[in-house]
Amino acid sequence: MLNYIWLGMIVLGVTAGALNGRSPEVSQAFLDWSEKAVMSVALPLAGMFTLMLGVMRLVEKSGLITLIARLFSPVLRRLFPGVPADHPAMGAMMMNIAANFIGAGNAATPFGLRAMTQLEKLNPHPGTATNAMCTFLVLNTSAVTLISTTGLVLLRKGGAANPTAVIGPSIVATVCGLIAGLGALWVCQRLPVFAVKPGTEAAGGSPGTTPEPAESPPAEPVRLRSWQWGVLLAFLGALVAGFVMAVGRSGFAAASAAGDWGGAAAALMTAASGLVLPGFLAFFILYAALAGLRVFEEFVEGAKDGIQTVLRIIPYLVGMIVGVGVLRASGLIDALARLLREGLHISGAFPDLLPMMLMRPLSGSGSQAVLANLIDTFGANSYEALSAATMYGSTETTFYVLAVYFGAVGIRRVRHALAAGLIADAVAMGTALFLCQWLVR
Repeated sequence: MLNYIWLGMIVLGVTAGALNGRSPEVSQAFLDWSEKAVMSVALPLAGMFTLMLGVMRLVEKSGLITLIARLFSPVLRRLFPGVPADHPAMGAMMMNIAANFIGAGNAATPFGLRAMTQLEKLNPHPGTATNAMCTFLVLNTSAVTLISTTGLVLLRKGGAANPTAVIGPSIVATVCGLIAGLGALWVCQRLPVFAVKPGTEAAGGSPGTTPEPAESPPAEPVRLRSWQWGVLLAFLGALVAGFVMAVGRSGFAAASAAGDWGGAAAALMTAASGLVLPGFLAFFILYAALAGLRVFEEFVEGAKDGIQTVLRIIPYLVGMIVGVGVLRASGLIDALARLLREGLHISGAFPDLLPMMLMRPLSGSGSQAVLANLIDTFGANSYEALSAATMYGSTETTFYVLAVYFGAVGIRRVRHALAAGLIADAVAMGTALFLCQWLVR
């Protein structure tokens, strides 16, 4: 399916560009977006991947990943029945979900790649996505995030009276999208068209055989002594004290006293967001040190995988991002919106929101530009702007996530992952359109 979609993006983009008189822009898009894929996307990811994969090795070697997997196995094993309860993929997936939940998308990606690597070790058909991989991708494309800071910042800059009003609808919309995505997975994996077919394995794989793991089995959690637990508790106590102080400086008390519960929630999350990610990373490193690991040496060994991972996903990023860039440069999406409004005489906000609906699954930067344009055109308090911000906060860039996660482990046949992800996006966007009607009353 992905082959046909990418082919359609290129052919439709070039054709629409010729018909719209934008062939020079389309030609330049091939060059500009291929450079952007490497210089603006892949290279900045390299540093984050290197850091997170180094820390991930500490989590694995200390046995903490096994402990995390066991802790959340009652929930995850229902979503991933084919994955052993204590497999390191479970812990990595839980860390990915948690990072998405707090809005740390850049940190979530390396954890997700680690989880996908572990899931590939359980794959009897290398090169073809398993049901667990498809489920994990949908969990990422419809990841529940408490606060989408980008949308709030753009609304605030545009002069919105209450930019935090979109937080609640965004959470409800993404939950609805997640439920729809999981339902689509349940249906699609039973359809013959998405069944695993013999002969679809990548080179080196054969049906019915599981590739040998490249690493030793996950370590058991180390039994820490009483003084070591004391050190960890003291560290956590310092983080809690820092959080309380941050809440005091965030304006939480003033917002709650004024009855602005949206502003109070935003202030609370802002205070937490500055501490959660560094706090977790420091906790992982401290735990590994108390477990007896030579933390810097182990970190460096794990960090070496960061650059290799980026090199593996660059071809997938270049292909997908160039396809999106060609579509944008061709003017096809704007032409479709004009056709709905002028050619088919469809009134209302739908034609104006169509660029956001089409761009959000394709490109994060593209959908951000569309959101900014809608705010400038209709005003930050308009239905169009609030709906677009809610869509932005309740969905993800499905094609980008698919290209990165599956590209990292060499998955060529995505099966039903893309269809379920797009269904989740569509339901989340439809829910956003419905809920935002009350925000402008």
